[in-house]
Amino acid sequence: MVEMVLKAVMIVLGEEETWSAAQKAMEDPKFLERLNAINYDDMDQGKIHKLSFYCRKAHFNKHDLAPLSAAAAFLAEWVLNLESKGTDK
Repeated sequence: MVEMVLKAVMIVLGEEETWSAAQKAMEDPKFLERLNAINYDDMDQGKIHKLSFYCRKAHFNKHDLAPLSAAAAFLAEWVLNLESKGTDK
């Protein structure tokens, strides 16, 4: 499930949605800065549509992910908020 969350994060970043690409992105010391710089107003509908694929999954939520990884739970909640705001446009 952690891998699924990171694939969704990679969509937001506009990068390849693979585990290896996510691992490489997380090695970047500016990874969190990149996430903080995301503005949901700038998210195009194509990304929102792709995010919906992950966000609709039953276990893609903070509650289910928290026992596995606090970081993944936080990122899932962040992705869900971006997707929600994007579909409200």
